[in-house]
Amino acid sequence: QFKMTILRTLLGVIGGGLLLSETALAAGTTALGVPEAREVPVQVTASGPVLLFSDSPELVHGTGVLYRDTVTGPARIFVHHLNGTKRNLKLAVVVRPAGVDAATLVIKRSGISEPSANYAKAAKDSQKKYFTRQTPETISLNHYQFRELLTGSSEFEAGLILRPEQLATGMVYFEARGPVTVSVLMCEASEMPSVYNKTAPILPMDEHPLRGTYDHANLTYTVTEPIDFTKSDVYYLRMGADEEPYFLKGVDATTGRKTMNNGNYGVIYRLRYQVQGGQPYALRINPSGGYFAGYAVYKQTDTRQLVPIPDGEEEAFGKTGREMYTFATVPGASGMREGLFVWSPPGASNLPIRFYWQAIKKDQDK
Repeated sequence: QFKMTILRTLLGVIGGGLLLSETALAAGTTALGVPEAREVPVQVTASGPVLLFSDSPELVHGTGVLYRDTVTGPARIFVHHLNGTKRNLKLAVVVRPAGVDAATLVIKRSGISEPSANYAKAAKDSQKKYFTRQTPETISLNHYQFRELLTGSSEFEAGLILRPEQLATGMVYFEARGPVTVSVLMCEASEMPSVYNKTAPILPMDEHPLRGTYDHANLTYTVTEPIDFTKSDVYYLRMGADEEPYFLKGVDATTGRKTMNNGNYGVIYRLRYQVQGGQPYALRINPSGGYFAGYAVYKQTDTRQLVPIPDGEEEAFGKTGREMYTFATVPGASGMREGLFVWSPPGASNLPIRFYWQAIKKDQDK
């Protein structure tokens, strides 16, 4: 269960098609209700790296390989596992050359949570790290060498110790120059993952087939018409709904079974849009599927901001009475304004989400 503190003050009641005040739409606030809005038209394109997805079994009751595949070129891995035993275990992601030839590994971006029993905190921790600007690291691997991705170490003991009921979650984006085998495994806390990896059994998935390898792990949503507040006070876009055709489909490399990434965990979403006219507006998120806790990147002109969703004392939001979160307000300006919102479904959060552009009026008493 999420451990969170709910803000005591109601910060704005939303009505259909209303221009809301600066106070009600202040950045960093949650609010009650979901506004009526006009849906924006979009064009969706898939691109980007291969995705290795390891989330089944989510609750791990023993030791073994949780997922394994061999990749070459750009790749991203998403890992989300919980220690379901009564003893400490070690979670590791071991990467080594697939054959006798050497390989080069370039770690371009990494965001792994600290072990935690607080799922919302772990998700936000991992995404904050992942979306923070990073300097790539290049590692040369001979056929007998390895790299452990969760700790960024090549020590034999490398890996994350998970106490009972603790979880680790996160993503790593890398490029493999030469084929490498990536193994996600859980072993005893005292074991060396790189050694255990040679004999570890493949663990079966649980009832949720959430593991596999998938192509094109980036989705770009481009709004095809400018946001125009002379036509509507509120616009929205829904992303990550079950009925959409954009959940990635692939194969569990350990069994050959076809699977679907139901939730698109590990997928990077990029939302591009333009706003015309001088109306100030707020940018808001509604997790219509339930609780949500993560980080995102928001770009307006030349400004890049790393934004928590939500901020403040709340670790997660989405409960009835806290359906909306305002993460940014944009002042009025002439001409066409371009924006970019980059996010990824956080571990333990729920989809779909709705992204809102909502016009703001000046407070009456100012």
